[in-house]
Amino acid sequence: MFNISVSNDLAVNICIHILILFIFLYLFFFLFISKTGEAVLDDNINRICKDQIPTILSQLDQKYGDKINWQDIKKTCEDIRDHPNTSIDEHIEENNNHYRWVGIGIIIVLTILSVVVYLYYRKDVSIKDILVENLYTFTLIGMIEFAFFQATASQYVPAYPTAIGNIVLERIKTNLKSI
Repeated sequence: MFNISVSNDLAVNICIHILILFIFLYLFFFLFISKTGEAVLDDNINRICKDQIPTILSQLDQKYGDKINWQDIKKTCEDIRDHPNTSIDEHIEENNNHYRWVGIGIIIVLTILSVVVYLYYRKDVSIKDILVENLYTFTLIGMIEFAFFQATASQYVPAYPTAIGNIVLERIKTNLKSI
């Protein structure tokens, strides 16, 4: 049917290329993107709290002030602040650790595959040339990826703060109607 002929260098090069790409993406994500994403999320939440929450509370007080026990709400907020639900954080940390190990497992499998392919073709392959070529390639790709992330991806706001504020307000209204 198909007659695909792959040179020995190409087979090893592809395996090494995939391995280095995965390691690069793994490290870039866990060491840089995840930290930057967390900072951007914190910044947006802080902005929403500063800009939107006072407006929401003011509107609630105007429309439902006679039905709302503000002292109970204040006490509930203080209780939440003083006794946060850490089980959610623990679940997220377990999830993140699981996927860190999944990534390490994939790196191990790709390394084994690369070694097996290299050992199969070793007499006809210059591993040094392949490694040097891939390291140059990924150094350039890494610089481009970093520049793109810094200039574009980290500046992108996926949700407007006003939209998030409106969602919070609508949920509060829905919950108040059921009182």
